[in-house]
Amino acid sequence: MFYDFNTAVSDNINTIIPDGTIAKVKLQIKPGGYSDADHGWLDGFATKSDTTNSVYLACCFTVLASVTGEYIGRKVWSNIGLYSSKNDNKWGEMGRSFIRAILNSAKGFSDKDTSDAAKQARVIDDFADLDNLELVVR
Repeated sequence: MFYDFNTAVSDNINTIIPDGTIAKVKLQIKPGGYSDADHGWLDGFATKSDTTNSVYLACCFTVLASVTGEYIGRKVWSNIGLYSSKNDNKWGEMGRSFIRAILNSAKGFSDKDTSDAAKQARVIDDFADLDNLELVVR
């Protein structure tokens, strides 16, 4: 039976990266071609869902290095929410918080840092500034 995975071959290629692993990753955005002048999204990096009308960045994080040296080249995909008509756009606010964390990590600032340099590091011109950014994640 297909849904019984006990007989699936176990190999290290498909091992999930363990929770808590510290790694340097490269963020790449798969442009979805969606722009919205009202929100300032003019670069076509956003993707709009045909079914939910939510808007997000379709991202791939590629492991460049890890503390143990494992998992290099592995890819992890994630969407960063930009807009949802549900929950007063809580999804979009979570996405903005995630982007803030990405910028803090990539530019070496603590989230609690309120210096002018930290504030400037958290400002981008457009989503292209996030594409190919290298950061440390856990």
